[in-house]
Amino acid sequence: MNIKKITILGHCNISLGIILDSLYSVYQSAIEISIISNLEKNQNRYIDVPFLHQSIKTVELHADEWQPNNDEHYVLSGMSPAIKKTIFEYFDSRYAIKHANFISVIHASAVITNGVEISGFVNISPLSVVAQYAKIGNFVSINRNSSVGHHTQIDEFTSINPGCNIGGGCKIGKNVVIGIGATVFDEITIGDNAIIGGGAVVTKDVKANTLVFGSPAKFIRTV
Repeated sequence: MNIKKITILGHCNISLGIILDSLYSVYQSAIEISIISNLEKNQNRYIDVPFLHQSIKTVELHADEWQPNNDEHYVLSGMSPAIKKTIFEYFDSRYAIKHANFISVIHASAVITNGVEISGFVNISPLSVVAQYAKIGNFVSINRNSSVGHHTQIDEFTSINPGCNIGGGCKIGKNVVIGIGATVFDEITIGDNAIIGGGAVVTKDVKANTLVFGSPAKFIRTV
C-alpha cells in the first residue's frame, strides 16, 4: 500500500480536525501527516483541544524543528481569511512556499459538479455542494453543509462558514467571510474583505470592506 505523506502548515486550530477528517474520507489510513506549527505551545489556545484523527499517523513539530522537502504535499491550515493569510505569510517568509506543492482537501461526501474550476488549493468540507461552472480560487474554505450556485466565482482566501447558501452567478471577492447560515441571492457581488454576518440574507450587492447583517442584510459599519 502506497502511503501518501502530507504536511499541514499551521498550528492546531478549529480547521485541523476538519482537514484531517476530509483527508481520512479520501485516503483512509494510507496517509502520514506532519503538522508544522507556526506558534509556540504556550501561544496556542487550542493546544489542549482534541483535533487529531485517531486512525491517521501524525507527527507534530514547530517550524523551528522542520525543514521543507520538495517531495512533500502541503495543506494550509486555518479557516478564517486572517488566520490563513497569517499562516501562509509566516511560512512563505521563512521557507518561500509560494510555489510549493499544495493540494486541495475535498471531503469524499462533497459534491463537485460538472465544469467546476478549482484554480487553487481549497478546503471543501462534508456535505457541501459546488454547482456547475463555479470558479473557486486559491485557499478558499467552504465549510460543511454549504452550497455554491452555478457560475459563481469565489476569490482567494475567502471563507464560507457552515450551512451557507450562495446563489448562482455571484461574484465574491478576496478575503471575504460569510457567516454561519447566511444566504446570498443570485447574481450578487460581494467586495473584497467584506463580512457577512451569521444568518444574514443578502439581497443586494455588498461593498468592499463592509460588515452587513440581518434579513435583509444591511450595512453595519466599515471594516
